[in-house]
Amino acid sequence: MLRNANDTEDVMQQAYVSAYRHLHQFEGRSAFATWLTKIALREAAARNKKTNAFLHLVPELAGETTMNDVPEPSPDPEARAVAADLMQHVEAEVAALPETYRSVLLLREVEGLSTEETAACLEISTDVVKTRLHRARAMLRDALYRRAGLGLQTIFSFGAQRCDRVVARVMDEIRLV
Repeated sequence: MLRNANDTEDVMQQAYVSAYRHLHQFEGRSAFATWLTKIALREAAARNKKTNAFLHLVPELAGETTMNDVPEPSPDPEARAVAADLMQHVEAEVAALPETYRSVLLLREVEGLSTEETAACLEISTDVVKTRLHRARAMLRDALYRRAGLGLQTIFSFGAQRCDRVVARVMDEIRLV
């Protein structure tokens, strides 16, 4: 959702901390994962709004690639070499999808949420989720026709080292509460 690995980790950390601080507000009307995902989506939207406002103020940075955009290496050098170019193309095509389609695609395909959970997170109907997912897949397939069989979960994997960093920062933040 954020197009930047560091921002993603920061938003995940903030979402977990916010969920911890507001755990008493969880009413159980939906799955806990849905509630947590909604918090993360709101955090991501706020981060996107702040980042976009900054880029409008400094337009020469809008197209700039930074070290934060470099994907983390996979453990296998051969797989890394094969995946590096492919990951850039797939990520670029996913990022180029309109937000309404990209958010549904990422929640369903990458995060593994059900249609109902995705609908609850985005506050839309399940029929709209199904339609947007179908259209997002078609757009992505058309853009990556030669790579149509690629699984998005491997491109957007959240490796153990990244997970450990987020958990450590969340635990540090919670201890301060």
